[in-house]
Amino acid sequence: MPTRRYLVCETDAVKSSLNFAQRVILVVALGLFLVIVGEVTLSWWQYGRVRFAGWTGYTPLTTTPIARVSLHPWVVIAYWAILITVWTAVSLTLLRSSRPTREE
Repeated sequence: MPTRRYLVCETDAVKSSLNFAQRVILVVALGLFLVIVGEVTLSWWQYGRVRFAGWTGYTPLTTTPIARVSLHPWVVIAYWAILITVWTAVSLTLLRSSRPTREE
């Protein structure tokens, strides 16, 4: 009877098709993507628009600043902690060493 190897999760398929250098690049790209997502969503929550696009804090020909809704610092810290936790979990899953499978 032939032995079958079952995948533990979807990342086993990704790990088997990518070498270590490609997995490292994937982890770095995921980190950069999460930084961009974090910056955009936090600036959208605080300013109602993306902070680093367009005018910065004032309308043309006026000195009145645009109203800003400030988030509590703990909300910002918690948000970044969640993004860092997601990145760490995915990174550990992708970069952990492959364990030999037990043949039954």
